[in-house]
Amino acid sequence: MQVISPLAWSGAGGHGSTLLDGTAVGGTQLVQGAAAALSDLYQHFGVVEASQLTLDGQVNLASWLPASRDRVRTWAQRVGVGMT
Repeated sequence: MQVISPLAWSGAGGHGSTLLDGTAVGGTQLVQGAAAALSDLYQHFGVVEASQLTLDGQVNLASWLPASRDRVRTWAQRVGVGMT
């Protein structure tokens, strides 16, 4: 498990863009936008990628804590987001 420490990095910044109309629906485009933002942020902390979400708009259930998986699965099924 990768631990991100505030002691190692005092700040991070990034940039990205997404279409708000697509993210407002809460489906695949929301996940794509969140994955892009997370990946950029994670890289500032030395982590290669945010494994919970994929850039093609899917949820990687194996990367979520076991206590969260049922809620994430239920949400993804409700809004039509694919899961890996």
